[in-house]
Amino acid sequence: MPDLQPLVAAQIIPPERAPDYLRAMDIAVEDLYSAISAGQATAGEFDRFAPLTAPGLLRWFGVVAELRRRLAATGRWYPDDRRGQPLSRHRESRRTLTVMSGDVSTGSPHSAFGPHTVRRKGRATADSLQPDEALFPLAAFAPPPRVDGVLAGAWVLLYRDDGAAIRLEVSQPAGFDSDSGQFTGWTVRVLLDDWRPAERKGLGGATDLQLFRSVA
Repeated sequence: MPDLQPLVAAQIIPPERAPDYLRAMDIAVEDLYSAISAGQATAGEFDRFAPLTAPGLLRWFGVVAELRRRLAATGRWYPDDRRGQPLSRHRESRRTLTVMSGDVSTGSPHSAFGPHTVRRKGRATADSLQPDEALFPLAAFAPPPRVDGVLAGAWVLLYRDDGAAIRLEVSQPAGFDSDSGQFTGWTVRVLLDDWRPAERKGLGGATDLQLFRSVA
């Protein structure tokens, strides 16, 4: 995406601090990895005869469904859909969590400004992501309120499959540019350890969880 502008730099929460930070938001790291694992299993159901876009699209379906299912099971979140954008909404703080695929900067502690999404997002996405009416306002964000000691508002689970591992982070956008269809920066980036599937033994074997600290 050569025409994209550098993003606004963010506060970075490293992987070793991520569980505590997210726990304060009523998000369990284990649920995030379970969602990624479910998405990977769904994407792996297709062979070379499927459309090239099938694995990526089905992975997103799987991640979204499993994450919303697990968050709802806590009793603190409920699934919501705004203009076709699936999200989870926290019952008390009203913060929201959506799922999007990110670019090569996703999950990288060495990225100066953070990730862009892989695909341009339209007005419907912007409108769906504003508090109560829509999650990401088209103008610059006001300073976000704090609820229970952590930032409230719109958050995004971004993931990136680089072929060897899936990199992920939970981050709070600083703004959204409707012309470029991209976020303008991040207020907070909570980086997580990379997810890698263990070897499968036998046809239909379960995918085990392996986590690796990112060094790229």
